[in-house]
Amino acid sequence: MGRPSKKHQRLVEELGQYVRDRFELAKETKREHYDVLLDCLRQVRGELLACETLDPDIDVNFNITSPIVKGIVGLIRDVFANSIEAPFTIKATPQADLNDNMSQKVMQLVVAQLQQMPMMTPDLMEQAMQEQGQALKNAALAEQEKMAGLAADKMNKIIQDRLHDADWLRQFGDFIYNFVVYPTAIMKAPAVTRRPWKRWNGDRMVVEHKLVRAVENISPFDFYPAPNAQTVQDAEYVIEVRRCSRSELVGYYTASGYDADGIRQVLSDMPTGHLEQREDGHDQNPEVDTTDYAIGLEDDAQGFYDCVGFYGRIRGELLQEFGVDVGDPDLAYEAEIWTVNDIVIKAVLNPDIAGQRPFYAASFEPIPGAFWGECPVTRLRDVQRVCTATIVAMVRNMGLASGVLGEVESDRIIDDEDVNVILPNTIREVKSVVGMQGRAYNFYTVPDISAQLLNVFERFMQYGYETIGIPRVAFGSTENIGTLGRTSGGVAMVLNQASKSVKFALRVLEENVIEPVIQSYIDHELMFSLDTTIKGDIRVHARGVSGIVEKETQENKLQWALQSLSSYVGMQDPMTGQPVVPAEAIRRLLYQIMKSSGISTEGIFPDYDLQSAMVQDVRSLNPMYQGGTIDGRNAGAGQAIANQNGLVSNPTAGGI
Repeated sequence: MGRPSKKHQRLVEELGQYVRDRFELAKETKREHYDVLLDCLRQVRGELLACETLDPDIDVNFNITSPIVKGIVGLIRDVFANSIEAPFTIKATPQADLNDNMSQKVMQLVVAQLQQMPMMTPDLMEQAMQEQGQALKNAALAEQEKMAGLAADKMNKIIQDRLHDADWLRQFGDFIYNFVVYPTAIMKAPAVTRRPWKRWNGDRMVVEHKLVRAVENISPFDFYPAPNAQTVQDAEYVIEVRRCSRSELVGYYTASGYDADGIRQVLSDMPTGHLEQREDGHDQNPEVDTTDYAIGLEDDAQGFYDCVGFYGRIRGELLQEFGVDVGDPDLAYEAEIWTVNDIVIKAVLNPDIAGQRPFYAASFEPIPGAFWGECPVTRLRDVQRVCTATIVAMVRNMGLASGVLGEVESDRIIDDEDVNVILPNTIREVKSVVGMQGRAYNFYTVPDISAQLLNVFERFMQYGYETIGIPRVAFGSTENIGTLGRTSGGVAMVLNQASKSVKFALRVLEENVIEPVIQSYIDHELMFSLDTTIKGDIRVHARGVSGIVEKETQENKLQWALQSLSSYVGMQDPMTGQPVVPAEAIRRLLYQIMKSSGISTEGIFPDYDLQSAMVQDVRSLNPMYQGGTIDGRNAGAGQAIANQNGLVSNPTAGGI
């Protein structure tokens, strides 16, 4: 490979400088918000804020923020159906739009039904055909919805498996914490990464490395939106700073989209590493260390490199010279550029077909027109300061009130002992002085006002809960709610009010993060999976706010159905001699109730889900499978209903 031309080298350097200029501009714009982020971190950790100057002799900082934050995080996790692993459900859209393969299967079933239509007399043929055609049309729509529903069920299992591989459980849990602690929390999806992968090779397990579409909770300290940004997608650009080790950079030599020459130059020019300077002049993420920052940037890198990732629009000429295939070099293209100290190590077009950047942001309390919002920690800041100041004053008062203050007329003391030392069971000899009356020693006590200060603290502590709109009972305390806390109904009413306070925040979380992230996984499977049985008009629905209610409603419906049908068990239909309610139906209801309650059914019931999946697989392989008709009924039942509705010629019938 020949040496690069001067123009190529100039444009590549210009590309690196372009990213550097945008990064410095975004960093300068974020400086004010950086201080807010840093105060949030210090406040949760119980450290003094930059604006606080308390008594240096009393090292007390009573942290009320941390337990409240933990309570809110726990409350949000409980709202998400007691499981942060699946705070969503995948369903087909009400008006299902099937692909060509699925639509063809539906038409085959409709044609099969038409072929089974009996011969009719001419006078009934036209009307019967019209009604039968409408019935088949409705049945076709029902079959469409049924196939879409089955595809959604299969897709749900696949997405659950993909999210498990993506480390969703841990990353989403960390995201909820950032969602409560910081003004804005950021999730990256997909974050393509190489991870160890276990698989079976015959009877032996082997471990290999595989690229995985992971999700990742991004620290707000490592994320830089463009000036005047309102959302990730509408911003001119966004930048992520990622710290990589030397071995990680070496591993990118052969990775798709990375430039091996650029990585070699980085390792050659900066063998000890390179760390970017933060807004406060240091080179460490404050979440790692908020008190002891590194002194030297290059000397303390220790083989780590800060990679600056740019996501935004780039002139096509710059990308083309780097080897990226673009249509018109004069146009701007959405691209992903990674640099280390302005050396480009990766330059690719945005791999997302829809042009979406792989970041999703949400604020507990969004501010219209702003990227950074508000959070419970910022709302509690003034309350935290007042409570800390009150506790410091109370400790100071308790120290003064616990002893005595005295004064002495030292000229009247005759012995050689220190006049400031008061010993019990001793007598001090004093002399009388003309013109002086009273005692040589006088003692005083400082009034104890700790009870009043404690009342102030409790009042502001309660005000803190009122500020965020969540009463203490939501965290398990029944204090200060009077007789409401004595009954389950009263507690439920207070909890309902608490859920209303966080409902808007949860909606923001669902709409801005959960649904778009999961939908991106669904769309990826719909576009690239070879499994035709999962192809359908499928959407994800977050279930955080309504998850608990939905689950309880489903369980109540199952219990109602079981109680309603149990009385009919053993009864026979006098017309057919068959059981009114088959015993198998009761077993299936019990199976669903136990599964919904999380009780294992192994060894108690057959695996009905597996049986249904096997039947569906047979139907997908053989559309003419006679186990049922297009509307899900068996063939005999369908024929009987058709006869009853008069769709078959009946010589004795006076009409249809």
